[in-house]
Amino acid sequence: MVTKRNGDWCPCGDYRKLNSVTVPDRYPVPHIQDCLQMLEGKKIFCTLDLAKAYHQIPVQDVSKTAVATPFGLFEFLYIPFGLFEFLYIPFGLFEFLYIPFGLFEFLYIPFGLSNAAATFQRFIHHVLSGMDFCVPYFDDVLVASESDIQHLEHLKQIFQRFEKYGVRLNASKCILVKSTVKFPGYIVTPDGITPLPEKVSAVTDLPEPSTVKELRRFLALINFYRRFVPNAARTQTVLNAYLKGAKKNDKTPITWTEEARNAFEKRKHHFAEVTVLYHLSANASRYVWPSMRADVTLWARTCLQCQQAKVSQHTRSKLSGFVPPSARFEHVHIDLVGPLLPSEGFRYCLTCVDRFSKWPEAFPLVDISANTIATAFYSGWISRFGPPLRLTTDQGTLFETALCQALTKFLGTARQRTTPYHPASNGQVE
Repeated sequence: MVTKRNGDWCPCGDYRKLNSVTVPDRYPVPHIQDCLQMLEGKKIFCTLDLAKAYHQIPVQDVSKTAVATPFGLFEFLYIPFGLFEFLYIPFGLFEFLYIPFGLFEFLYIPFGLSNAAATFQRFIHHVLSGMDFCVPYFDDVLVASESDIQHLEHLKQIFQRFEKYGVRLNASKCILVKSTVKFPGYIVTPDGITPLPEKVSAVTDLPEPSTVKELRRFLALINFYRRFVPNAARTQTVLNAYLKGAKKNDKTPITWTEEARNAFEKRKHHFAEVTVLYHLSANASRYVWPSMRADVTLWARTCLQCQQAKVSQHTRSKLSGFVPPSARFEHVHIDLVGPLLPSEGFRYCLTCVDRFSKWPEAFPLVDISANTIATAFYSGWISRFGPPLRLTTDQGTLFETALCQALTKFLGTARQRTTPYHPASNGQVE
């Protein structure tokens, strides 16, 4: 049982084993910076706080969220903090939580389950869809308007939507009709946004870190606000060097150099003098044009300094060898050619070469889907020459599909891959 800031108690379970087998919910969680890009021209703000936000979403199977206490069996009727994929995935008896006070069953999201954030963000986005004057960020909602009258109309629409979906608010934490409000990590005004004063004080009053772990904590805090500090990356380079090769919770003592100490103090000084970031204007010039990707690619490829400074990220493996075949059609190499100019609807070719006899074959293809490739190889080669003992392909994604792997397994053919970045290792088929 964990005590909350308001004195209430919250039951928490250890769901690490369950989370390890949970299918991740990939619903995108918005970046707080992206949420604040629609505030240009807005003068009136309010922040709405949802009361026990996750506990407002029902769970399908109550018995899977049990928590035991000496006082009896407790069940939550709505999603407990951390519950994953509550709308789509049946759970089984997983969300039981046993504590010395008895057995609880969660009907809400319990703390600790991995997909709670994405699950709730999907829900609140659905509730407030189509309302471009509000920004939902987990259980906080920022409403921005150009005038008092418009603001009241916006609030009316939001309250009607909340009533429709049964969403409840925590009235004591809601701030209505203000020119300045706090929104996670920032102060929002009609002019722009600034960091919270308490966060600035926490950085400027922080003593010099003595371990790598403490330094990492310091850098994490200031990186959240790095947009407010010009040339932050350049100033921070010396400090980042201490993190190279460091492990999680690394308590290795730091040997401070004069350069590093000056960088630390300079970073704190810059952070104490952060300025206002003005809201992005809808009419502001943006560096986007129709052929931007092609133009940037051409510029990078023709930039001499870029090419000289480029570091290859590829791992160059040594050439692998092949066992010499002892009979015809024992070892076959295949590859794809195309796209070519269309001919009777065909734009690709599947090329096959027998390693022993050098016998070549080419089969025209309409497309290069896994099904088309498997069908052409089976009907064009295997039906005539039989399944090979070994089949060599490159490491293209089309040959890595489940269908191609199932076909070779069915035929009893051992598949070999060519050496990365050495196409010549695929023999004459190349």
